[in-house]
Parts: sequence; structure tokens; C-alpha cells
Amino acid sequence: MFQGSVDLEHARHERPAWVARLEKQGKLQQVLVADVSGARRALFYIFGYAVIAVSLYLLIGGLLNIRSITW
Repeated sequence: MFQGSVDLEHARHERPAWVARLEKQGKLQQVLVADVSGARRALFYIFGYAVIAVSLYLLIGGLLNIRSITW
């Protein structure tokens, strides 16, 4: 999600018509990108899980403190 690409075999399984059209038009090689490094992929995972953790913390904190909010 963060790198903006998808594995070719996964794309062949999920979107076979799209991959076939790119192959037929000769554009498949133009849209292929290099795989990201392991360190960069780890950074993506750390960032993603940190955002999820902060979001859950804020949601649970808001739900627990809803009684103290005066309308």
C-alpha cells in the first residue's frame, strides 16, 4: 500500500484481464518497478502499525472519557 505497487503474480491472479491487456499492448515492462529493500519494507510496516496503534489509543481513550464531556 505505501509503495504503490503490487506483485506481478498477485496482479495476474486478481486482475488477469488488465495484465493480459498490458502484455498485448507491450506496456507491461514499462510499468514494472523494482522491489523495495527489506529495510524500507520494515519502515513501511513500522509506520503502518504505529498509525493503527495511535488510532486505537485515541479511539479507546475517547470512548472511556465520553462521560466527562459536557454538552
